Amino acid sequence: MADGITSVMTYSSKRDDYVEVFSFDRAKDPRLASLPATVRFEKEAYTKHVHAPALGGQAEIEFEQRCDCKSAEKFVEHMKGSQRCLIGAEAAQRLQQWPRGGVALRPDGGGTLGKPVRLFSNFSPVRVREGGVEVHQYSLAYLKGEGEELELRTTQRRRDVLLEFKDNIDVAFGVREGAAWVWDGDKIFISTRRIDSLSMERPGLKLTWQYARSLRLEGDHREVYDLVLRHEQSMMFKAVGKAIFNPDRQTWRDRFQNLNKTLWLGHRQSVVRGEGGTPMLLVDKAVTCVLRPVKLIEFLCVELGLRQHRKLSTQELAAELRKPKVLADYAEWSQRWEEHKRKGKSGIGPSRPLTDVSDKLPREHFFETPQELRQQHPAAEISVQDFFRLRYGIELKHPELVLVGFGKGGRNLVPMELCDFVGGEAARLATADERSKLVKETSQPPAQRLEEIRTLQRDVGRDATCRAFGLEVGPLLDNVPGRVLPVMSLGYGPENNPRVAIPEAGGKFRGNWRTPPGATYIRPGNVQRCVVGLFPPSGKDHQHFLDVGGLQRGLSGLIADAGKLGLNLDFGPLVRLEGREVRLQDPSLLMCLRDTSSAEEVEQELARAFGELGDNAWQHPIRATNKALCSRIGIAVQHCKGYWSNLLDKLNLKALGTNYYPLCEVPGGGLQPGLQLLRECPTLLLGCDVHHAAPGSSRPSYGALVGTVDKFFSSHYTEVRAMTGRQECIPVDDMQSMVREQLKAFYRYNGIPPQRIICYRDGVAHNQFEEVHEVEIHAIERACHAIEQGYQPQIVFIVEQKGGGARFFANENGRVPGQQMGNQPPLTVVDTVVVDESTFSFHLTPHHGMKGTSRGNLYSVLRNDPNLSSDDLQRFTSQLCHLFQRCKKIVSKVAPNYNAHLAAEMWGLKEERESFSDTASVSSDAAACDVHERLKTRLFYT
Repeated sequence: MADGITSVMTYSSKRDDYVEVFSFDRAKDPRLASLPATVRFEKEAYTKHVHAPALGGQAEIEFEQRCDCKSAEKFVEHMKGSQRCLIGAEAAQRLQQWPRGGVALRPDGGGTLGKPVRLFSNFSPVRVREGGVEVHQYSLAYLKGEGEELELRTTQRRRDVLLEFKDNIDVAFGVREGAAWVWDGDKIFISTRRIDSLSMERPGLKLTWQYARSLRLEGDHREVYDLVLRHEQSMMFKAVGKAIFNPDRQTWRDRFQNLNKTLWLGHRQSVVRGEGGTPMLLVDKAVTCVLRPVKLIEFLCVELGLRQHRKLSTQELAAELRKPKVLADYAEWSQRWEEHKRKGKSGIGPSRPLTDVSDKLPREHFFETPQELRQQHPAAEISVQDFFRLRYGIELKHPELVLVGFGKGGRNLVPMELCDFVGGEAARLATADERSKLVKETSQPPAQRLEEIRTLQRDVGRDATCRAFGLEVGPLLDNVPGRVLPVMSLGYGPENNPRVAIPEAGGKFRGNWRTPPGATYIRPGNVQRCVVGLFPPSGKDHQHFLDVGGLQRGLSGLIADAGKLGLNLDFGPLVRLEGREVRLQDPSLLMCLRDTSSAEEVEQELARAFGELGDNAWQHPIRATNKALCSRIGIAVQHCKGYWSNLLDKLNLKALGTNYYPLCEVPGGGLQPGLQLLRECPTLLLGCDVHHAAPGSSRPSYGALVGTVDKFFSSHYTEVRAMTGRQECIPVDDMQSMVREQLKAFYRYNGIPPQRIICYRDGVAHNQFEEVHEVEIHAIERACHAIEQGYQPQIVFIVEQKGGGARFFANENGRVPGQQMGNQPPLTVVDTVVVDESTFSFHLTPHHGMKGTSRGNLYSVLRNDPNLSSDDLQRFTSQLCHLFQRCKKIVSKVAPNYNAHLAAEMWGLKEERESFSDTASVSSDAAACDVHERLKTRLFYT
């Protein structure tokens, strides 16, 4: 790079094109005399609108001059020759405020609110050799023999191909002479030795390497560091995202009591940017649930609870099979499998995914008789059953089982009994019992987890690849500064004379509280026409469950307790739902008394009970969760589980009530109802989340947007949309329509439009931040402009990430009475050392760790128009974790996102037992998101 040029930032829109802004010290190089202080350099020529939110305005910078230059030196020469400036002084100043990596710049030096605490962590600094190491990047291509590009869809397939040529690759790139290479799983190949071009081939396959560029490995090259540190293990073992598992060294297989599924234990590692741009290695334990190698029919018998093989309907199969890869064990596939193993290939071999389930039996499906069987079977067509008997000598033991299909459209039909699951495929934890076992097996005390993380960390960065690239990994950081934020008081009863509840109990801070004696709900609901549905269990307790007198006495106690809290419950008769249609008189709330093991029966009975309510679409039995079913026809549903207190809290929410409200301190002392940021100006608070179908399914995803339209966090409005499956960002049109409806709801409630919109977004990865800027934040702006021309409220957009893997542990001087030994205190925030000080991000662990090691969230502020301080947003975020009103404790995520998660999940679960064909389009399912208008203002999904 030319003298006097300093790179300020890099903005990446796609993998292959980026924009860099350079700050020029013109005194150091006479060639720069005619240039402005700051200019832009593009690798790819295109015009980009850049938004500068940190300035508090809606300013956009449009770069009209474009140039296609390969280096900064050529760019300088180009600018000198043209004597033109790309940007002026004002635009240059704005560009300095552009967020790095999509995250807004921090407006201050970090937060100061709260009590200081020192913490252990699972972060380790990554050190680079003095002076750096020059590395070279190549573009790797996979070609067929004639030069046509070969499509290898999975990383596993591409890795197997690379392993075939590994010895030759090592020789070509000088691994034996101390050089090394790494690979990103696709087309990027990086080596410490430069080669202009290289090719290797075998029949049907050719690999080519083409030199792209060189760079010195120092400073902020986190992506390269990440590839280097995980290279050797990812080439030997199974990599799932950032996690690495060794299938041959699993010690937990038999502890997860399931014949079809098992747990794999591994570790997760990634490189993040720490304070001062220091790369930090993040290491944590990882666990995943996968399928065992098992016969397909045995798998179905276990999942469907069958005691013997019987004729299974297509619908039953459709509920369980989600395109897992299977291996047919008849002759041709077995020979291919043996050949696969002889070649030393890893992975699952010549397996194929199931794509269809036929409704025909092996003796019922015919196809053209192959030429080699014409002598044995002279007929023009042959059945599948006869084909396998004559071709492979296989007599089917279960001809009553339907065929399963492989290939495009399921055109290759195979008897089910000849198919095995190969194992190692991701499996869903479908039942509460399975999820409970997972938590039990993976929860560890903090001290034990920290010691195992130390063991994992010692093994990272010690291999020859890391030495060749000049990387070293330091010890775990054991003195990270954090702060424990103050708790927020909660108010019950009237605003002018509230009964105060504080999340403390006996001096032991566990983040929960009790309803104050004599307190009432701030806004009690009124439940009229409440129908109690009885769903008796099977077995010896059947008669005891149907003790109507005992049930009525219990409900009388519930009504009395509700009356003390101000909640009016008007119960109708007990309705017994047992396999027959029951006509209900338009209830406003249905309370289900059921056994905990009869959830599916409850769904079927509800479908019958509501068969004559609503429109004709509900006249047939449906597979849907009862809450999603009833929300279409305007009925709230409550299952009776847990304690009366918790049950009454949920009932009050469904009855348009509010349980409690926040009490915030005011200058000069005292408490004031409402959240401070919501009181400053009319503010619309949004929570946004997306629920996805199971892996391998093409069913729609569902995006939910839940708005809070008052300062007490008590009035809500819900919108849900269906979208393309496995898509995380909500499309512009859908997001715009949902925000527009939220703005209208806010105006109906308050009589004025909001001056500020604060949106919390759940489940977005770092590499999607720029897409969120361009899609979802842009959709919010469009929705505002659609309401009124020139209407531009301030926007604050915050992403909440839970799966980052950051762990913090209390050191010897940081333990809190009542808190598990070694766990960090609730409401702990960390925004230094392990966080880049130039970006507006912070780690927050608001909840008490009841089991195992606490895991907090990473909050990244993508947009901050009002320039809120670190203390403002950290305090506001922690306060929102107090306000999940279906329980009396501080929860692990902000309440708006919790509500949005429940709303989106409710519609997603409706799809779990739909047809296996997965052919439903988004448009055909969009109507399924039509929440009844009278329920949109209720938290009916809690």
